Amino acid sequence: MGERMLEIVAASLICLSTFGLLRDGMVGPGLRARRLIAIEGDRLILALLCVALAVLIFGPLAGGSMVLAVALHEFGHIVAYRTAGHSDARFRLLPLLGGGLQSDRLPAEQDVSFFVLLMGAGLSIAPVVLTRLMADLLHDPAPELSYALYLFSVIAAAMNFFSLLPFWPLDGAKCLRHLAAPFWPGSVRQLSIAMAAAAFVAALAMQSVVLVLVALIGLQGLSQATEQIATQAPMARRRAALAGAAYLAVGAAHLSAAWPLIHSIL
Repeated sequence: MGERMLEIVAASLICLSTFGLLRDGMVGPGLRARRLIAIEGDRLILALLCVALAVLIFGPLAGGSMVLAVALHEFGHIVAYRTAGHSDARFRLLPLLGGGLQSDRLPAEQDVSFFVLLMGAGLSIAPVVLTRLMADLLHDPAPELSYALYLFSVIAAAMNFFSLLPFWPLDGAKCLRHLAAPFWPGSVRQLSIAMAAAAFVAALAMQSVVLVLVALIGLQGLSQATEQIATQAPMARRRAALAGAAYLAVGAAHLSAAWPLIHSIL
């Protein structure tokens, strides 16, 4: 009983601290008047087809969990953008497959870009912890609901952990470029190319056509992204060290929650 109460308190603190950190991005002055989602007809149709395909291939529970996990991940990016003062940031379509989150202006500082990138996975820690705790509490009185919540927590954690891997164009690769810039400013281009190559090799090793296509598509924006990062003010080294610790902590949290799924795959 004491351990369960400690889990409830810890989960509550994680959820409250996440909301406190991003509160201005959710309910700050002037944000309510700005649209969060900008619907574009052709992309809306594509998003709906992707949702239907996910449900068809993986089933309603797993497919629905994947769609919801991606939506929450993208919501984290958007809220982080808005917390940093980019009130124009919004979904360009339904939040699916990296739903086109955009701000009309590039952050002037690399630490802001890093914050936006990390908070996709960062915000998702709270719902992962909350649903895992609810799954444990409902295991006996409502086993079916408990399983659905547990499945979501594991899938969401696995997807967020994957997003932080150092493979271009994943968020993890983009975070590492910002972390490297203060210490080795001349290495960003070489690091980017290395992470793009690593993504391609990993996709081939896994024999995944989808991952190969993602790696190839990512190459198209590599040069432009490298030019953009050069225009931003780099982080101070002390702040970069703290940011690196945050990156590792978020990744470790999702790895811990996703380990049952990752272990079964391996």
